Amino acid sequence: MSMPPPGTIARNLTFQSNDLGRETTILLVFDADVEGLYDTVYPVVWKVFTFPKTGSCKFEVTYTNDLTFAEADIEDGNLVQTYANFKLKPGQQTTLTLEDDSDTLSSSPPVDGTNGCLKAENRTGLIQDLAVGL
Repeated sequence: MSMPPPGTIARNLTFQSNDLGRETTILLVFDADVEGLYDTVYPVVWKVFTFPKTGSCKFEVTYTNDLTFAEADIEDGNLVQTYANFKLKPGQQTTLTLEDDSDTLSSSPPVDGTNGCLKAENRTGLIQDLAVGL
């Protein structure tokens, strides 16, 4: 496994099972102690995996504090696919442009921006649908 870039917090998590007796699904979520949790506010699901009823199984996941902007393909108000992922850390920014003679979105290398904020400056001349995630 390669080392994460400097400033990245990484946590490797391993989940194992052996003859659980029933199929079991694990959801790893991000949530907070906020009023209305599971009533009007719902956690964000990060990873989902299912252990089989019998036998041994192992899932390994790596969490990093990198956030990703992605070009989003929206149809009828639903996200159907993402393209052109580019990672930023809190306090960094990038500039979005279109590659020469194409509709392909590209981003500049991350640079320092406003502490605690992410910024993707749109210099494509067009409205862009973006998604933000882990």
